Amino acid sequence: EDFERDWYAWSIQLHMKDLNIIHDSVVFRRQVDRQERRPSTFVVDAGSETITFHFDDTLPGGNATLELQYWGKLRGDMTGLYGSTYKDAEGNTQHMALTQFEAVAARRMLPCWDEPAMKAIFNITLVTPEDMTALSNMPMATEGPAAEGKKRTTFELTPLMSTYLLAVAVGKFDTIEKETASGTLIRVLAPPGHAQLGSFALDVAVSALEYYAKYFEIAFPLPKLDMLAAPDFAAGAMENWGLVIFREVDFLCNQDTVAVAKKIRIANVVAHELAHMWFGNLVTLEWWEHLWLNEGFANWMQTHATDMLFPQWGIWEQYVVQEQSTALALDSLRSSHPVQVPLYRGQEVEEVFDMISYAKGGSVVRMLHNFLGAEPFRKGIALYMKRRAYGSANTKDLWKSLQEASGKPVGTLMQAWTRREGFPLLTVAASSGGLSGGGPLR
Repeated sequence: EDFERDWYAWSIQLHMKDLNIIHDSVVFRRQVDRQERRPSTFVVDAGSETITFHFDDTLPGGNATLELQYWGKLRGDMTGLYGSTYKDAEGNTQHMALTQFEAVAARRMLPCWDEPAMKAIFNITLVTPEDMTALSNMPMATEGPAAEGKKRTTFELTPLMSTYLLAVAVGKFDTIEKETASGTLIRVLAPPGHAQLGSFALDVAVSALEYYAKYFEIAFPLPKLDMLAAPDFAAGAMENWGLVIFREVDFLCNQDTVAVAKKIRIANVVAHELAHMWFGNLVTLEWWEHLWLNEGFANWMQTHATDMLFPQWGIWEQYVVQEQSTALALDSLRSSHPVQVPLYRGQEVEEVFDMISYAKGGSVVRMLHNFLGAEPFRKGIALYMKRRAYGSANTKDLWKSLQEASGKPVGTLMQAWTRREGFPLLTVAASSGGLSGGGPLR
């Protein structure tokens, strides 16, 4: 952990869960003069999922490094760094390891400041069986022998990014690949014998990545994009920057025989995750109460992009029937919640990974897009991206950019739509004098 301190403290606290620190390995070292401090004690708090290192003396300010060694077990619950198995063509059991960190599971693989606004540059090295492929967010930098039967793979430094977007994967994979017009390498990786089933998803990814770069007016920020099909994965997919992981069923298909409904699902999932490469990864939510900024926008953007790529499918008509109608039904219940929900602990965010954040959030974005107009809306989004690139943002930051680009009072207009549950109920009655009605917000 490299960091900068401009205050004096007696302790350092990191997020950590289900890991074991080797006490004698922990050392705080100031970079300017290599001055060292070692903690006298450390305290693990299971409730807050933190570890606090206490020192006898105040720690000097400035740039410093916290070095430590720890160990943990490969998990089996599809969170953190976990193991997965599948059967190969001969019926033999094969193994892979991969990660799922969103929202607060990076702390299960490494002690860190595991909050979205606490961005860092990561330098990843993996020691793996020599017959397996090692993957991470960035391209491989070097590869060489380690212990007997092992190899050491280092990766290029990541850009400034949040912990929940960090990813690694290890296994035996087949690969197919293409390049975008701007030269970005996109690869599909899958268990042996299955990579060709990702050809449709690969074509969608190439087109979507090129479209997003024009839409956001920012080139894809990384030199490569890997898309991994995993046999065991908790979500439909996860937008790890540069290493997107998909559940096989939502990613692989024989495009010559599969039904159009399956292609629509795959195109939507791929378009959703690649929208996050900008909206969520390049510009990250400031705190989890702004989750809808990630998921509501990506819900809208996936539909917009898929409609642009496959206009013959009538995606928006399907969106109204499936997504918007679901959002209306859920939002009419007493158990509904606002799109933007105050959260005080990172662990609470799992409660709002729901159709209100996704489908109502996307429907609200669709409404705003139609109100502002396609080009003012796009210009506002591009302005937001350029202002907040490699940083964090909140809902007000987005409204400000859209307001500047459109000249309309977006912040005032959208306050009720994101801060209150429910939706306007319009009642219209016919009479001899014409139509009359009202619209209370319930």
